[in-house]
Amino acid sequence: IWQRRYLSVLMCAIAIQSVARRYIAQHRFTLVRICAVGIQTFVRRVITRHQYQQRRQRVIVVQSLVRRFVQRRRYVQTTQAIRLQATVRRFLCQRTFHRLLAAIRLQTQVRGFICRRQYQRTRTAIQVHSQRTQAVVLMQTQVRRFVAQRTYRRLRSAICLQAYARRFVYRLRFERLMIATLAVQTTVRKFLQRRRYVQCKTRAIAMQALIRRSLAIRSFMRQYASIIQLQSFVRMVACMRRYEIQRAALSVLQSWFRMIPHRHEYWMTQIATVKVQTAVRRFLAMEAYGRAQYAALKIQ
Repeated sequence: IWQRRYLSVLMCAIAIQSVARRYIAQHRFTLVRICAVGIQTFVRRVITRHQYQQRRQRVIVVQSLVRRFVQRRRYVQTTQAIRLQATVRRFLCQRTFHRLLAAIRLQTQVRGFICRRQYQRTRTAIQVHSQRTQAVVLMQTQVRRFVAQRTYRRLRSAICLQAYARRFVYRLRFERLMIATLAVQTTVRKFLQRRRYVQCKTRAIAMQALIRRSLAIRSFMRQYASIIQLQSFVRMVACMRRYEIQRAALSVLQSWFRMIPHRHEYWMTQIATVKVQTAVRRFLAMEAYGRAQYAALKIQ
């Protein structure tokens, strides 16, 4: 009977221990799985963010190279067009100047021929009419002065007109060159500002990545420390609970094991006590019976 009870109590203790160990193992597996999933998500997020930043940096570099190539080609085309325009305008101005120079030379030749012919006629008339030499000479001087003044005025007006035309042409050319130079300067400055902006943005992104990585590492370490503390606390609680269960089971088993020899000793002691009591009582009864018999014999 006591062996059957001991076996039943042992089976119950083993079943309780298996259920407790299974619950603790399931709880520990759930915690470990949650922690592993969190660490995997964090690591994958960090790796994905790093790959995205690298790809974005490469795309920005390629875009900057393509834009620089397009701007350089556009600038070269604009420079070639400006040079072609300057060459064509210079050719037109030279042709106009040569035409004007040929016309002026033709006018001077014609006027010289007319003056020489008039001079020859006048000279012949002076030779014919020697008496009117002084008057003719005076008239010649007046006429020559008048002609010279008129020619000078015409030449002066033509020179002024040429100066105005050249000034207008040069001013127009200067304005066009100024506009083209300003466009080139704006393009170059815009390119430099954009490159500076891209550099600043890249540095800011790198600094943000470093700060975020440090913050993520710090938060991860804090979470890791808290998870470790939580795991240690849970393990301590589980160990304490397991220890209490095992201690209770061992206490029950020890009490049962200790109770069996004590009870057997108690029964043996009780049996021996009963035997001693019966022997003593029998001895006392026999002694009383012997005394009574001896007294009765004496009385008889």
